[in-house]
Amino acid sequence: MYDIIIIGAGPAGLSAALYASRSGRRVLLLERMMPGGQLPSIPVIENYPPFPSVSGPDLAMQFLEAAMRHGTEVKYEDAVRLTLGKTKLVETAPGGRYEARALILATGAEPKTLGLPDEEKLRGRGVSYCATCDGALFRDKEVGIVGSSAHAAEEALFLARHASVVHMLCPLAVPKDVQNTENIRIYEKAVPSALLSEDGRLCGIRYKDSSGDEKELPVAGLFVAVGMMPANRLCTEIPLTKGGYISTDSEMGTVADGVFAAGDIRDKKLRQIVTAASDGATAAVSALRYLKSI
Repeated sequence: MYDIIIIGAGPAGLSAALYASRSGRRVLLLERMMPGGQLPSIPVIENYPPFPSVSGPDLAMQFLEAAMRHGTEVKYEDAVRLTLGKTKLVETAPGGRYEARALILATGAEPKTLGLPDEEKLRGRGVSYCATCDGALFRDKEVGIVGSSAHAAEEALFLARHASVVHMLCPLAVPKDVQNTENIRIYEKAVPSALLSEDGRLCGIRYKDSSGDEKELPVAGLFVAVGMMPANRLCTEIPLTKGGYISTDSEMGTVADGVFAAGDIRDKKLRQIVTAASDGATAAVSALRYLKSI
């Protein structure tokens, strides 16, 4: 039995783990992928005090090391089911079953998918949602990227430093930052319609151009940058807002007794590293206060 289980190792979850474990409580942090949440996908961060400049991966590791130094137990398992009550039960994909008296949800947000057939099957086999994570794997190869936002432009520019050619499909407007980059080819108002594969790996994409005609592009990788959505699949017993976020009070408490939420999964106006870390600290202190009350 743990005192507190935290799900999600982004800035909110790692901050919560640090504050909770420093109290001497038994704390378990569950993360299904790599620590840091979205941090590993950010090359340079210049708005997180006290660092004038720090890379996302470096900051993620500093968060993690601080939490573990104070006794946080970390397991890289995918939480798939919650059962809430006086005791909170968390079940994970490998078959793990973990119980705690308090729970902090810091699952953050996750990339939106294109919703194409075989997209999930090709994830990690040519389809990626993080250029800074996987772009170097496609050095001197032709790749595609889908998106029209400033974030998509950043991803495309990063890919351009590694790939021979970056085919950028822009369903909406074309970001200005990429228009004069020599090895980025722009496809305005182009929408992907199918993923092509060979021997279980992506080998190309089919798309509709601005006139509605279907065309194909041979690419070794496709990077999807069409936005984020709250990672709320565990919230079967917790009401969500219309946008899919968890409502909390000012102390990060939810309607469920002993369950707290922090970071990008929470309904709030500003989603930044510093606000996520603040949420995590508040959630941990609230969870510790709750443990004293029961």
